[in-house]
Amino acid sequence: MRLYQYLLTFPDRMYPFSSYIDGERVRWQRSYEHRLVQIQETLGVGRYGIRLATYRELWHIVGAGVIILAATLISHVLWGSDAALPVMFIAAMAVITYQEFVLQPREYNQRLGKGIADWICWAAPLSAYFFLIVH
Repeated sequence: MRLYQYLLTFPDRMYPFSSYIDGERVRWQRSYEHRLVQIQETLGVGRYGIRLATYRELWHIVGAGVIILAATLISHVLWGSDAALPVMFIAAMAVITYQEFVLQPREYNQRLGKGIADWICWAAPLSAYFFLIVH
């Protein structure tokens, strides 16, 4: 669970935009958390605003790319071909579906709309790679 928490908060720690807190310029996770508090005070808990939501969705796309790369490497190393990719992608999508629609709503009160957006950002690159490259 510690690895999951680390991966879940990785974009928070890598937030590249600065904020000012009490006149002090801050970056990274502190800036991210400050911005999130500002947004949620305005829009409500569970909301991210368009800029922060876009930033987080870009990280989901990066994560999908990492899954594609890892699955392709594993498939080629263990089986010498793309033969295992369909099974690996289906397994990855099952885990992602569970994460976005069961785990995160229960553990973090994630809204359904965010879960759908997250799921699409995971599924689109995996599907595109599968149907354009593998299939």
